[in-house]
Amino acid sequence: MKFKKNILTIMIMQLVSSILCSPAFAVYPGTFDFNNETAYILEVPEKGDRVIRYINFKDNEEKIIKSGFFLREPAINHGRKIISFISKKTINFYDIEKGIIFFTVPKISGSKITWNDSGNKISYYDSSSNVIMEVDIKKMEIIKIPFNGYVFQAEWNSKSNGFLYQLRNKGGSEGGSHLGAKIMKNIDGKLQEYKGVKILTMSPHGDYYYEGISYPEEGNIVSFYKVGGDELIISYESASPLFNADVIWGVNTVRFLFEGGTFDFKQGKFITYADNFWPVNDFISGSQQKVNPRRDMAADWNNYVLMWNKGTKMFEVEDINTGKIIKTYKKFW
Repeated sequence: MKFKKNILTIMIMQLVSSILCSPAFAVYPGTFDFNNETAYILEVPEKGDRVIRYINFKDNEEKIIKSGFFLREPAINHGRKIISFISKKTINFYDIEKGIIFFTVPKISGSKITWNDSGNKISYYDSSSNVIMEVDIKKMEIIKIPFNGYVFQAEWNSKSNGFLYQLRNKGGSEGGSHLGAKIMKNIDGKLQEYKGVKILTMSPHGDYYYEGISYPEEGNIVSFYKVGGDELIISYESASPLFNADVIWGVNTVRFLFEGGTFDFKQGKFITYADNFWPVNDFISGSQQKVNPRRDMAADWNNYVLMWNKGTKMFEVEDINTGKIIKTYKKFW
């Protein structure tokens, strides 16, 4: 089985990514407001505590929301009124207008936070406790749904008025594969199959979808398809399986947030790369690959990603439809 490669030494990258950046895809859509030029970001200094910071680039204003060594990136609800973020042992909910943490939920470990459309519920998979948690922020209630397996993707579905999950129980010869994984929904605290959709990694207009698969021997393979006969466009090796990635969709592109880059379905290729964050030795030539200086920091819900360029010491805004940098900001604090 041959695939077009976009990175070498997959296992090294996976190890580094899992140690430094778990949960692996924790740059969230909505944390960058392109029109108002504001963002909520996680800063990771070489020494000292991490900081969740609010930035207003237009007015050169900034504010520290929270500091701590175990902090993870903030996720924001669609009303831009509540930020949720993970610390060492809790999921925290921060009221932006009041400037306070008003609710916390205990957690051990797990995957990304998923908000519903109205902004009063989240879903989160606690892998150590083997439960999917659906948290109602208004009622301050938690529903724990037992599950021990692979959570490929979670998203809010307005038609069914609930969170949908693409799941597979552990075991089987497929490895960590989307293929055949069922779409499930919580019904009275139990997971039941939902027939309304085929896959949770499809574009909003229904023209394309992608699948991330972890094979025992080949590693992580990401395949891109055109809907209508499930036409395969191309497959790539990846540092991570990308099945549980946070993404934003352009007209004919998909941007994997944090380390996946932008794939253009029309051109059938990645037009930007963001996955080579750490030095990787090329054992064939004996040289070391150049490290990508850019890091995804926050994302708009549509079309734009805010990045930090370590080389130029500037913030850059990428248009995911073209892969081009359309705006830059100086760090003012």
